[in-house]
Amino acid sequence: MNDDNMLHINVNDAVGTAEAIGQPAPAPELTTKIVPPHKLVSREVVEADLPRVFEDAEALYRLCFTPQGIYSSAHAMAHPQIDSKDPLRFFVTVIGEVIINPKIVKHSDFAVDSKEACMSFPDREQIVVPRWNVIDVEFQTLTKDKKLSDVMTKTVSGKVAKIFQHELAHMQGRYIYSEDSDVTDCLI
Repeated sequence: MNDDNMLHINVNDAVGTAEAIGQPAPAPELTTKIVPPHKLVSREVVEADLPRVFEDAEALYRLCFTPQGIYSSAHAMAHPQIDSKDPLRFFVTVIGEVIINPKIVKHSDFAVDSKEACMSFPDREQIVVPRWNVIDVEFQTLTKDKKLSDVMTKTVSGKVAKIFQHELAHMQGRYIYSEDSDVTDCLI
């Protein structure tokens, strides 16, 4: 999903995102704590939220590399995992992509099994959850001039589609370990 106009969070001040992969874990004192699971639905990010997005995106990026319970790292972290008072609709990937105001606009007709865990439940083993293997998503990101991008639409599949769905469920106040967890948890 790399796009030359996207701004990527990188605590090592490297250019692009490839340098972020394989870096040592950031210092623990710079890492935000994960809040307990909650049912608040995230609100859409607007331009006025951008200073907070920049600050919290760095914290989320660091959390991707911070061991929690039985897990050593995460593929992505959603803002509701660190804010239970005013969660914003964005997540950050392990390669530093900041995905803002995402929503699924189309999905495949059937679900596939996905073995997943969640950093909000750091001591729970992975479980199998249903996910669509191919989805079309609309989202924004941060531009290099530090503004919200135009809305983009992309088709994603496989692992990337599963990451989007997992993080979108967080934004809806849903978690994979809930007894009533469903493939539609990620839909607005």
